[in-house]
Amino acid sequence: MTTLLCKSVYGGRIDNEIDQRLLEAFVTKIFTGESFQSTFSFVDEDEESGTPCIHPPVLNSYHDLLDWVDALPNTQIPTWIGLPVNAETVLLTNRAKVLVANTLKLQVHIPYSMTGVTFMHMALGIEL
Repeated sequence: MTTLLCKSVYGGRIDNEIDQRLLEAFVTKIFTGESFQSTFSFVDEDEESGTPCIHPPVLNSYHDLLDWVDALPNTQIPTWIGLPVNAETVLLTNRAKVLVANTLKLQVHIPYSMTGVTFMHMALGIEL
């Protein structure tokens, strides 16, 4: 199962060795014999992010599995895979900085007035 996930399902989409090793470590941690015990924790409780502890379901039927899946949190919290709580915020902030930098590179440097405000400054709401 771990080989299938690491090499075929997700592994084919990973293009660097570090990410491949992280995937293998994550999958190996989750897919063990212990993960079928009710005391196993897929995700540890984290008060800072509000993440509840997630244990394997106790299954007697297919409907029990569906109920367990439906009860899982709707959001994917970065701490589930060992990242800091603010990982997504940092990623989005960096993407926004790159977007603004690239947009400013495309800017036509025609002064809007003697104050040096350009059309891009106006469009982005940047005040000098």
